[in-house]
Parts: sequence; C-alpha cells; structure tokens
Amino acid sequence: MKRRTYLGLAVLALAGCSSDGGNVGPGNATTGTNESSDATTGEGGSDPRLFDGSGAATTGTFELGGGITAFDMEHVGDGSFQVELVDDASGKVVEFVANEMGQWQGRIPYGVDAGTYVLRVSTDGEWGIEVRQPGPSGSDAAEPSLSLSGDSPDYEGPVEFSGETTFTGRYDSNGVFNVSVLDAEGDETSVFTEMRSFEGEETVATDGTGWVRVVANGAWELAVE
Repeated sequence: MKRRTYLGLAVLALAGCSSDGGNVGPGNATTGTNESSDATTGEGGSDPRLFDGSGAATTGTFELGGGITAFDMEHVGDGSFQVELVDDASGKVVEFVANEMGQWQGRIPYGVDAGTYVLRVSTDGEWGIEVRQPGPSGSDAAEPSLSLSGDSPDYEGPVEFSGETTFTGRYDSNGVFNVSVLDAEGDETSVFTEMRSFEGEETVATDGTGWVRVVANGAWELAVE
C-alpha cells in the first residue's frame, strides 16, 4: 500500500495551481487541482483535489462523480483532527472522514453520490488532504494474492475479485480494526470488525472490481487469497 508525506506534496503541487475556492472560519485553507475542477471518475481515475491549511477551515467547493472517493490525509499537531465531507447544497454532513488525535496520517475511501461538496476541518494544527476518485477498472487492477500491511488506515485497489476470497488478518493494537471490501458504487462487504488485538481468517464471496479498506490505529497485516 502507498504511503506518502502529504503536507510536503501539497505545498509542491499547489505551487503550480490557481486557487479555485476560499475558506470559511478562523483557519486558512488553500485549494488546487492538477487540471480542471470538474474532472470526475473515469478510466484511470480523476485528477486529485489538493487542500492544505492551518487551523479550522472549510474548503472551497469541488465536484465529485458518484462512486469510490479516497481521502489521503495528514495532521501535524497535538490536538484533535476532524474532517467532515459536507453536501454544499443541503449543508448536511455526508461522511465523517476523520476523527483523530495528535499527529496522524491515513488514507480512507468511501462511496459517495455525485454532487458538489466541501470539506469542513476542525483542528488547531497543520493539515493536508488529497481527494481522489480512482478509476473503476483498468489494466493496473490488482488480483489476489495480495500481502498488505501498515500502521494506520489505508486501502488497496482497484482489485479484481472472482468469487470466494479468503482474508487472513493480524492486528497488534487496541482500538478499532475494520476490514471491508467496497465495490465500484461504494457498497460495503464487511470482513473483520474488531476492537482489540486480533488474528484470524474469514472467507467472503465478492465478485468484480473492489477496494480493500483497512481502518486501524496500530500495526496490522492482511493477506488476500
């Protein structure tokens, strides 16, 4: 699975981008994209939206196509870090994307409907967020067997599944350990839901293109066969 130092990436990427949104609140948020702001999911995925700032802020609006949307986030600070995906038209929170404490980094995908959104960030620290919609399929799709590991939330995909798939997991910490498979529309098939150190195996039936999502706050390993 990919890991990156996101705040450094955001600063470099935004240096060549014009701002397409402002901020609301006491903090300062900067917004940019690699190309146009209306790119949506398609073969190979959309261009990422890049946001960074310091303190609480609401980003400018951005468009998303329906389907898998991945949030790559980093927080530098000692306090809480909360991120909400908010529907711009209704003002309703669609997803609680992050709710963490202290310095933290993670990548988490969700299934979302097509629409116009903002991110509402609550923190006293510095932060960076990349929003990306990976393509639903393609020649770069992985196939089991897969060997994955990490120490924070992460995902792998797209993965082409073909029927019964065995997941063998190990988690070496307390707190949530959640493993699931998201299909191209974002519908979820649960594999593991644990709240303490864990080692076990589960077989689930899943077909077609999917994304393996791992939510954890400590060291984990996952084999997909």
